[in-house]
Amino acid sequence: MRVKFTIAICALLVLGLAVSQVNAQGYRVGVRSNDAVASGNNQVLGAIQLTHQSSSGARVHIPEADSITITYDGLTITNTADIVANAADTNSDIPADGTAVAHVVAAGGATIGTIAAANDKDTKAGKITIPVTTHGGTIVISGVRADVSGMSPGASIMVTVSTVGATSDFLEDDQGNESYTPTRAVSYLKDGLNVTAVKEISQLSCDPATSAGRMPEITVAEGFATAWETNSNGFAADADGASSDSTHIRIVVANTQSGVTFRWPGQDNFAADGTTPLATDDTGYFAPVPAHTHDHDEDDGATTADETVAQLVFVEAGAAIGDDKTKHWAVYRFEGTSTNANTGSINHDDAASTFKVSPMVMVDGSKVPEDGGVSDVWAQLWPMAKTGDNDDRATVLSYSHDVETKDNGYFVNLTQCVTYLLYPFLTCGATADWTTGIAIANTSADDEAFPVSGGATAQSGSVVIHAYPKSTAAEKMAMGNMSSPEMLADPISATLSGNLAAGDTIALTCNMHPMLAGFDGYGIVRAAFRHAHGMAFLLGNYMDGAAIDVAHGYTALVIPDPEFGTDRAPAAGETLGH
Repeated sequence: MRVKFTIAICALLVLGLAVSQVNAQGYRVGVRSNDAVASGNNQVLGAIQLTHQSSSGARVHIPEADSITITYDGLTITNTADIVANAADTNSDIPADGTAVAHVVAAGGATIGTIAAANDKDTKAGKITIPVTTHGGTIVISGVRADVSGMSPGASIMVTVSTVGATSDFLEDDQGNESYTPTRAVSYLKDGLNVTAVKEISQLSCDPATSAGRMPEITVAEGFATAWETNSNGFAADADGASSDSTHIRIVVANTQSGVTFRWPGQDNFAADGTTPLATDDTGYFAPVPAHTHDHDEDDGATTADETVAQLVFVEAGAAIGDDKTKHWAVYRFEGTSTNANTGSINHDDAASTFKVSPMVMVDGSKVPEDGGVSDVWAQLWPMAKTGDNDDRATVLSYSHDVETKDNGYFVNLTQCVTYLLYPFLTCGATADWTTGIAIANTSADDEAFPVSGGATAQSGSVVIHAYPKSTAAEKMAMGNMSSPEMLADPISATLSGNLAAGDTIALTCNMHPMLAGFDGYGIVRAAFRHAHGMAFLLGNYMDGAAIDVAHGYTALVIPDPEFGTDRAPAAGETLGH
């Protein structure tokens, strides 16, 4: 009897060891993590690889079981209906069939059943359940997409892997801790778009000759190498000119003044089919956005043509959006190459792309407010999630992307037409019997002098002088007072004319102006129109007596408008920089 009991005990021990051996088998959890755009409503996440471990393998992560569950913590899976078993692990952002499917691949002896994917109605957490028919080899889950728009840049996306129907007090994770549900970071969120530079321009509001065709510039850069997605076949578009699985970039000019319009790179540069680019015309209006290229010479030093890696293709443009109807915009589609072993092409995902978008600015002076205004520019990943009147052109990719700006002051400065006149010396009764006559002419009315296409545009505007008093330091030093010079008095700003009409002239002696009486110093006149000219005439009584015995005149010097530099200055001998 004792012998039978001993045999039974031994049998149970052997059976227990066998059970332990079975339970010790399981899967090591690994990830191929990736970066994802923080604002994406439908971002592809990194891949998960489950590698089978036998009983001799140490520290497996999950035990064998009838099914394996992948839980995306707090995230909604956006392509649950498209998660399929596949014969090969493509590990691509968008598979070659152009759809947003995810791939679950069993290889090396593992076989799986029908996959189930759903989002929890309460927690919104997405789960993928994979029935395991035969254990072994590897199981890879890739191409899963999720809404990450509620998470900030810098956050990590975590997944938990677990099994149902098996237990063990033997299994440990990589740190030696018991774990049946290991959690791993599968993706890291980053900014998807950056505005790295803005080149500003100034436009005159009154004169088409100096306002037409100037071009500001905004530089948009991919936030990281894989931030912008494109059709895997490269440079493909649907009938509407928008590929449903490509990232779009929208550029908006805000606070645009009336009378200002933009012609965007690539605009109207398509054949009748709406997608085939035409050759750039002679005016350059339709030149496309310069492509992002790869310099083959950097690879081997040989003279080899650069390869186009990615490009922005114009989709559409418009104006008058927003509550104030002052925003002008353009949308571009990102298109990039894919790796091709036969041609040696490089993948657009190998490096972040950068593009410079430079629209042509046109100004209709008849519609522009007299005082002009400043327009700002920003960019965003597009389209936004379908809300209100937003035109959701891309059905696969959309974003909740805050605008990206670079504070360089402005994009387009629509400035009032002005002339600055420098009067180097004015005396206005500071010394008895001395004064200065000031005259300013608005010569923008000259149609009789230039009857055929050569005259100015008639303008009118205010005339204001900014007078800078001289100090009394020189007089004090002449009298032997070597103490610190007296500080300069504050400048005086005085209106000489509220609205000087084209062809009109204003003249006065400055001692008779209530703001200038008793002034000595220099003055700068700001005339709110182009083609202002001025002169001064000094009168004085140098010798004792009643008669004026000193008279001297000079022409006011024209200071070019600093908004435009010397290239915009009137071509006259009296002009000078300032």
